[in-house]
Amino acid sequence: MDGARATVGLMYAACLGFACLTLALSSRTPSTLAVFLADVVLVLLTGLVPSAGVGALERVLALFPINFANFSVLFSALESYPLGPAVLDLVGMVLLVYAALVLVSTPVAVVSFRRRQVA
Repeated sequence: MDGARATVGLMYAACLGFACLTLALSSRTPSTLAVFLADVVLVLLTGLVPSAGVGALERVLALFPINFANFSVLFSALESYPLGPAVLDLVGMVLLVYAALVLVSTPVAVVSFRRRQVA
């Protein structure tokens, strides 16, 4: 049951990250179609990209929601991400990436929407 809770928590973090990214993109672009296409490509089409055994590509693709959503793959992937002296597993890296996405996208959206606000 702990693995299922971890998967739900990671998917929640991914949803928050993509929501903040969507807000930032919609605040910067005049077209809603561009925002929709960016989200579809990042969420759905990354699962269709073949990695062909390339290590770096496999590590990057493993960070997208459609690839780590599978409960058994999440804990058996044996992916490691070295960051200086620290080495993170897939779960830690997913949390780090989506936390960074939230922390970067939110201020961009706030500043951009503030400039658009009609008094």
